[in-house]
Amino acid sequence: MKEVRPQEWIEIAYSRLEDAQFLLVDERVRTGTAQVYFAVYYACRALLEEEDFYFERHASVTGNVGRVTRYRERLDTSFPTAMQYRREQCDYELFAPDPDDADRWCRKAERFIERAETLL
Repeated sequence: MKEVRPQEWIEIAYSRLEDAQFLLVDERVRTGTAQVYFAVYYACRALLEEEDFYFERHASVTGNVGRVTRYRERLDTSFPTAMQYRREQCDYELFAPDPDDADRWCRKAERFIERAETLL
Protein backbone atom coordinates (compact mmCIF):
# COMPACT_ATOMS: atom_id res chain seq x y z
CA MET A 1 0.00 0.00 0.00
CA LYS A 2 1.32 3.43 -0.99
CA GLU A 3 2.21 5.76 1.86
CA VAL A 4 0.11 8.92 1.73
CA ARG A 5 1.61 12.19 2.92
CA PRO A 6 -0.47 14.48 5.13
CA GLN A 7 -0.75 17.11 2.38
CA GLU A 8 -2.22 14.49 0.04
CA TRP A 9 -4.92 13.76 2.62
CA ILE A 10 -5.72 17.49 2.69
CA GLU A 11 -6.02 17.52 -1.10
CA ILE A 12 -8.45 14.60 -0.91
CA ALA A 13 -10.36 16.44 1.83
CA TYR A 14 -10.80 19.47 -0.43
CA SER A 15 -11.89 17.21 -3.28
CA ARG A 16 -14.54 15.57 -1.10
CA LEU A 17 -15.67 19.02 0.05
CA GLU A 18 -16.15 20.07 -3.59
CA ASP A 19 -18.19 16.90 -4.14
CA ALA A 20 -20.31 17.77 -1.11
CA GLN A 21 -20.93 21.31 -2.36
CA PHE A 22 -21.99 20.00 -5.77
CA LEU A 23 -24.35 17.45 -4.24
CA LEU A 24 -25.90 19.97 -1.87
CA VAL A 25 -26.57 22.40 -4.71
CA ASP A 26 -28.20 19.48 -6.55
CA GLU A 27 -30.40 18.93 -3.44
CA ARG A 28 -28.86 15.52 -2.74
CA VAL A 29 -28.59 16.27 0.95
CA ARG A 30 -27.97 12.76 2.30
CA THR A 31 -25.12 12.05 -0.07
CA GLY A 32 -23.79 15.58 0.33
CA THR A 33 -23.72 15.16 4.09
CA ALA A 34 -21.74 11.95 3.70
CA GLN A 35 -19.19 13.78 1.58
CA VAL A 36 -18.92 16.53 4.19
CA TYR A 37 -18.05 13.84 6.70
CA PHE A 38 -15.41 12.29 4.44
CA ALA A 39 -13.85 15.69 3.81
CA VAL A 40 -13.42 16.19 7.56
CA TYR A 41 -12.29 12.59 8.05
CA TYR A 42 -9.46 13.02 5.54
CA ALA A 43 -8.36 16.24 7.20
CA CYS A 44 -8.21 14.34 10.48
CA ARG A 45 -6.12 11.63 8.82
CA ALA A 46 -3.68 14.31 7.68
CA LEU A 47 -3.39 15.77 11.16
CA LEU A 48 -2.94 12.45 12.90
CA GLU A 49 -0.42 11.11 10.42
CA GLU A 50 1.55 14.34 10.78
CA GLU A 51 1.92 13.31 14.43
CA ASP A 52 2.73 9.67 13.49
CA PHE A 53 -0.64 8.34 14.68
CA TYR A 54 -2.15 5.70 12.41
CA PHE A 55 -5.64 4.34 12.97
CA GLU A 56 -7.62 1.97 10.77
CA ARG A 57 -11.15 2.59 12.04
CA HIS A 58 -13.06 5.75 11.21
CA ALA A 59 -14.18 6.22 14.81
CA SER A 60 -10.55 6.02 15.92
CA VAL A 61 -9.52 8.71 13.46
CA THR A 62 -12.34 11.11 14.26
CA GLY A 63 -12.24 10.38 17.97
CA ASN A 64 -8.50 10.76 18.45
CA VAL A 65 -7.73 14.00 16.65
CA GLY A 66 -8.38 15.80 19.93
CA ARG A 67 -5.56 13.85 21.62
CA VAL A 68 -3.08 16.34 20.21
CA THR A 69 -3.18 19.44 22.35
CA ARG A 70 -2.42 21.94 19.59
CA TYR A 71 -5.25 20.50 17.48
CA ARG A 72 -7.68 20.52 20.38
CA GLU A 73 -6.79 24.16 21.10
CA ARG A 74 -7.20 25.36 17.50
CA LEU A 75 -9.94 23.17 16.06
CA ASP A 76 -13.41 22.06 17.05
CA THR A 77 -12.27 18.46 17.49
CA SER A 78 -15.82 17.37 18.36
CA PHE A 79 -16.99 18.26 14.84
CA PRO A 80 -15.51 15.16 13.10
CA THR A 81 -17.31 12.83 15.51
CA ALA A 82 -20.55 14.77 15.08
CA MET A 83 -20.25 14.50 11.30
CA GLN A 84 -19.55 10.79 11.53
CA TYR A 85 -22.79 10.42 13.47
CA ARG A 86 -24.69 12.44 10.83
CA ARG A 87 -23.22 10.34 8.00
CA GLU A 88 -24.23 7.14 9.75
CA GLN A 89 -27.74 8.52 10.27
CA CYS A 90 -27.99 9.31 6.56
CA ASP A 91 -26.58 5.95 5.46
CA TYR A 92 -28.22 3.59 7.93
CA GLU A 93 -31.33 5.35 9.23
CA LEU A 94 -32.30 7.22 6.06
CA PHE A 95 -32.12 10.48 7.96
CA ALA A 96 -32.72 13.47 5.70
CA PRO A 97 -30.90 16.54 7.07
CA ASP A 98 -32.36 19.97 6.65
CA PRO A 99 -30.60 21.56 3.65
CA ASP A 100 -29.70 24.62 5.74
CA ASP A 101 -28.02 22.39 8.33
CA ALA A 102 -26.11 20.56 5.61
CA ASP A 103 -24.93 23.87 4.14
CA ARG A 104 -23.79 24.98 7.58
CA TRP A 105 -21.88 21.72 8.08
CA CYS A 106 -20.25 22.18 4.69
CA ARG A 107 -19.05 25.68 5.60
CA LYS A 108 -17.81 24.45 8.96
CA ALA A 109 -15.97 21.59 7.24
CA GLU A 110 -14.28 24.06 4.92
CA ARG A 111 -13.01 26.07 7.89
CA PHE A 112 -11.91 22.86 9.63
CA ILE A 113 -9.89 21.75 6.60
CA GLU A 114 -8.34 25.19 6.11
CA ARG A 115 -7.26 25.30 9.75
CA ALA A 116 -6.00 21.74 9.61
CA GLU A 117 -3.88 22.60 6.61
CA THR A 118 -2.26 25.51 8.46
CA LEU A 119 -1.38 23.15 11.32
CA LEU A 120 0.57 20.76 9.12
